Amino acid sequence: VKNLLNDEDVENIYNMLHQNHKGNKCSDFFEEELFFSKENFDSKVEKGVVLVDFFANWCMPCKMLSPVLEEASELFGDKVSIYKVDVDKDNELAARFNVMSIPNLILFKDGKAVNQHVGFASKQDIVDFIKTALKSD
Repeated sequence: VKNLLNDEDVENIYNMLHQNHKGNKCSDFFEEELFFSKENFDSKVEKGVVLVDFFANWCMPCKMLSPVLEEASELFGDKVSIYKVDVDKDNELAARFNVMSIPNLILFKDGKAVNQHVGFASKQDIVDFIKTALKSD
């Protein structure tokens, strides 16, 4: 199957998606404290609903997903925590959850993985995905 978009097209789409209404990069939303490592992972997912985005900086679909996750975070507020794991930096953590493709979203509820999605997803898909864990409250 021939790619419909070349690298430049994808980069342009990424840049358009990553501009919020103030003109700031949406990646600012994911500050350093929102990144997991194997040292803090278990303590961060042990209570409540937590969505973990396994990603890599070189992955274009991962970059395109970032503003979607930001919107979902704003929508759910304190009901859901969203964190990121860089699979290149924390490959042991990725291996622990059998992450073979990215972006890979794993939804945790009270420390247990309850749902998983691989690949880019729309805002509505992410909302529906998160609601699966919130419904059982």
